[in-house]
Amino acid sequence: MTLDTRTLLFVGWMALPLAAQDSATPATEAPDAPDAGLKAELEALAEKLDGIRDLTTDFEEQKFSTLLKKPLVSKGKMRVVGVRSRWDTMSPKPSSMVVDPAEIRIYYPDRSTVEVYRVDEKLKWLTVWPLPNLSVLVVRFFIERIPVAESRDTYSVGPWLGLRLRPRDEVVGEYLRLVDVVLNTATALVVRVEILDADGDRTVISFSNARTNIGLDEKDVELVVPAGTQTVRPLAKLEKEPPDARP
Repeated sequence: MTLDTRTLLFVGWMALPLAAQDSATPATEAPDAPDAGLKAELEALAEKLDGIRDLTTDFEEQKFSTLLKKPLVSKGKMRVVGVRSRWDTMSPKPSSMVVDPAEIRIYYPDRSTVEVYRVDEKLKWLTVWPLPNLSVLVVRFFIERIPVAESRDTYSVGPWLGLRLRPRDEVVGEYLRLVDVVLNTATALVVRVEILDADGDRTVISFSNARTNIGLDEKDVELVVPAGTQTVRPLAKLEKEPPDARP
């Protein structure tokens, strides 16, 4: 079973030593904090994000690998209410993923299976995109401004902000090289995320047709599955091990 990149963002670091996640050892040379101008922009965006209660947006995910001649492309819709998000993939195969601060549940209708992953207490900050917790990202990553043109996509003239995030932790840096983000500064929403992993594989997630505060409620992000659906916990053994017992 291969986890998709969105799932890896949420649960992939559970295998890392938690003590290492708390350290602030840089994986690469970078400024310790954003410059004053960028810091002010991030604070202004954070204020806008505080006013968003719910969100719906389309997404497209492209996975690029040296092992593939063409990228793998999936499309669907994402909804967010409070701290819970739901990703419904329509193509190439249907699936639904619900993420909250406690766990991740992924439903595969063609297999009549729900996979459940526990979210570690220290990883709750990863659980919602495209609504970034900017104040926490400053703690977890070195952040620098980059030209939007570096994002490889062509954007029309607009209120865009390009950011490059590099992990502060050396252990995380063994798995993740960098994350490039494009935000719409008018809405404070992320419109594009590009993840480069340690193996050189790249994943791009683009968001479009975003609408906020349209009156979604908890039932819109619940995962209700048919009777007889099997529930499995692929990482159950790992989740039960204490931090100091993990390799």
